[in-house]
Amino acid sequence: MNSSKFGKLCKEFPFIEETVIRNDAGGNRLKIQYLDFIHIELASSVLLGKIPEGYEFPGRHESIDSIIEWEQVHFVLIDGAVIRNAVRGRKTYHNHVNDSFAETIFEAITRNEVTYDLQFIVLTEGGYNIFRNRSMPNFRATIYKLKKDTTYHQLMEEADDSAKEWEQYYFYHPYGYSY
Repeated sequence: MNSSKFGKLCKEFPFIEETVIRNDAGGNRLKIQYLDFIHIELASSVLLGKIPEGYEFPGRHESIDSIIEWEQVHFVLIDGAVIRNAVRGRKTYHNHVNDSFAETIFEAITRNEVTYDLQFIVLTEGGYNIFRNRSMPNFRATIYKLKKDTTYHQLMEEADDSAKEWEQYYFYHPYGYSY
């Protein structure tokens, strides 16, 4: 990423240092040249249903020796405080999924009791493709901000209403599916 563009983003979003630069699983500093991109997007009720993923595949074929990828979700509050790794993610190791403690962003907002204090949600994605003992890092970040005159509380109500509609259609509709 271009360092001047990165500097402008840091002025507009001062929490980038805390959420994006300390991206890897150990909280180590990320070199800016490994940062592929930072997107700015509008938050929606669909985002609240996301569960962060972690994936590790020890490859045994010619193209890639192993792949390690992860997603982390951070909450940035109105007062500037940052809750790092606010959402418990799902982990997959060699096609074995462990999601016993996984939660959606919606559930994490409720658990952390930040419904009215939340200003931004930052999704960081990172990983390494290890090819013949060479590590090729890739890191991406998406900053989700609210539309004007919208709150996360309103998005949560919208997501809850959508879930109820879906449940009503699929579980009670005569032509829907019954599980």
